[in-house]
Amino acid sequence: MIVALTCAAAALMAPQASKGPEIFNKMLQRYYAANTVKGTFELVQTAVGSETAKVRVATSLQVAKPNKVFLEQVRIPRSTEPEVRNHFSAVSDGQQISYTVPRDMLPFGSRDRVWEAAPPTISQCLDMVVPLTIDRSLPLAVSFYNVYEINEFSKKVSALQFVDETNYDGKSAYRLKADYAIMNVKVGSSVQPVRIPAYIFIDKEYNLIGIAYEETIAQENLRVKITSQWVVRLTVDGPVDAALFVVPKTSADR
Repeated sequence: MIVALTCAAAALMAPQASKGPEIFNKMLQRYYAANTVKGTFELVQTAVGSETAKVRVATSLQVAKPNKVFLEQVRIPRSTEPEVRNHFSAVSDGQQISYTVPRDMLPFGSRDRVWEAAPPTISQCLDMVVPLTIDRSLPLAVSFYNVYEINEFSKKVSALQFVDETNYDGKSAYRLKADYAIMNVKVGSSVQPVRIPAYIFIDKEYNLIGIAYEETIAQENLRVKITSQWVVRLTVDGPVDAALFVVPKTSADR
């Protein structure tokens, strides 16, 4: 597993090591070594065009090695569009895992939660449910220390560098800047990434505490500026609440 950590960081550190990749790697090491992670993170997306719209996705989680998990994500405000997911939850007590599934994905229709044997690790628990999550992001990946998800983020990042020390969410933090591949577009016969500046905030104890980036998209004759910002408040190796690891017996229990 430590080899996987090194490989995940390698893409960020090429062609040579610098302060930015070193800080990022120390953050990865902190979550790799963690026995428990507990707390919240929130994604706020603001779109400004002819009007302003704001959507939040609030995540609460608690994980304890080897395979106990509590994860809940809520979209605020709720969408009335049937294809938009407003809520997701997953719980593992170490023996059994239960998680919500959109009803249109289930053959039995009325149930929206399934129960299965728990995988042996918290990382494998995330593997099982991550396609169903609302906010599939770096804070989620490092909380579970899921190598695949961390590598997927790493593939989109280049030119990671230390910018300065700043204040983020009331904490003294290192601010890192990276070129982030927000999407791919076809240019002639090839596909090229569209890169934007993204900022990663890591506190002096090497906790991930924030991410922010801004993009502009064209919709018909309108240009819309979208700002995405994560505020991360996770505690590493702190006490956990055993009650959160109780697997619900029915869909109505959680």
